[in-house]
Amino acid sequence: MNRGAVQTAANATESVGESPAPTRARAAERGETVEEIPWEKRFHFRDGTAAKDTQELKTKIESLSYEEFYRHVNSEKNDFANWIEHVLDRKALADRLRAVDSIVETVELLSEDIAPYQTYNEDLQVKIEEQLFSAPPAMVEEEVPEITFESLPVEEPTAELQLPTQEETEFSNRVPGAPVTTHEPSHVSIKELSERHAAKHSEEHMRFLVLQFVYGFVFGVVVGLILGRIISILVAS
Repeated sequence: MNRGAVQTAANATESVGESPAPTRARAAERGETVEEIPWEKRFHFRDGTAAKDTQELKTKIESLSYEEFYRHVNSEKNDFANWIEHVLDRKALADRLRAVDSIVETVELLSEDIAPYQTYNEDLQVKIEEQLFSAPPAMVEEEVPEITFESLPVEEPTAELQLPTQEETEFSNRVPGAPVTTHEPSHVSIKELSERHAAKHSEEHMRFLVLQFVYGFVFGVVVGLILGRIISILVAS
């Protein structure tokens, strides 16, 4: 079958007066209540899925293999057209589908039938987005009284800031009752320094002699005890 036969069927559709686009979708636009097609009356495919309207039918046909498509559409029958006529009550659209016998033409007819509804739906979506994302209404500006702050006078320092001296720091950190130490500079002559050095050296030398004497005495006592013990052992034997 060719597109001429399809056009003839389309003209017949216009004479009958059937509106394009899915009947159930159009009914929803008009605010009419449409009962849901029960599962057993939907168009069932071999993979277990089912279509309840022309939109779902078109989407499923687009993914069918040629083998499965021609199981439904051949020289003896057109299952899609029969279902649309008897379940969806769209005889004019069913007659147009019976005039074609290929997947491409079938999908094109279903797309043309659905297109007016899709266009309406897209226009509605655009209007909603324009309302949502349009510029917000201008806010009413309220007059806010101006608040002024008086600046306080800043007193300039009259004297230069001085850091505490070392003696003052040590005095504040000392233990209560401890003597206060001062850090006065000392002026010591070279002669006094020499005398202090000699006295310190003499004191260290005296300490060294005392230690040597103590070590020698202890060593002599220990050696004497050892020798006395050895002699007593020899005499006894």
